[in-house]
Amino acid sequence: MKFTGRYTLIFLISLLLFNCNDSNEQDIIKINRFELSKNQFEIARLKYDNCKTSYEKKTDHKIIIDIKNGSGVKGVAKKFSDYLREQCYDTYYGNWNNFNESKTYLILHKLDENMIIELIDLLNDNINFEIIHDLKKLEDITLVIGKDYKNFNFLSIEQ
Repeated sequence: MKFTGRYTLIFLISLLLFNCNDSNEQDIIKINRFELSKNQFEIARLKYDNCKTSYEKKTDHKIIIDIKNGSGVKGVAKKFSDYLREQCYDTYYGNWNNFNESKTYLILHKLDENMIIELIDLLNDNINFEIIHDLKKLEDITLVIGKDYKNFNFLSIEQ
C-alpha cells in the first residue's frame, strides 16, 4: 500500500504543478486580452474625442443626428450613419414612419440653424430642410432618407 500511496502522491504533486502552469498561461492570456481591449478602447476614445466638426470646434457641441430610412431600401440608414460618424457626427438610425419618401430632407429641431450648414455641404447642396423647433428632442437634427438616396456622392464612392 505504501508503494501505491507514493505513486498517488507523486501523481497528485505533478498534477498540481501541471495545473499551476496551465493556470499561469491562462492568466497571462487573460491579461493580454484585457490589455488589448483596454488599448483598443483608449484608441477609440481618443479618436472620438479628437473627431470634431467645424461647428463643434466653434461651439463645443457635438451634433446628434437621428437618421430615418424612408426609402424602403434595407440598410440605407446604416450607410448614412456610418458615413456621418466618419465625419465626426454623433448618429443613430432606424426606420421612418413610412417608406414612401421621394426626397431626402433634414429636420432641424434646435434653434441654431448653423448646425445644418456644414451637413448640407457634406451631403448634398440640393438637400431640402425644414425647421421644426422642438427642444424636447434628444437629437438636434433628423435626416429622413428618401428614394433619391442614390444621388448622394459618398454612396457612389462606396459602391
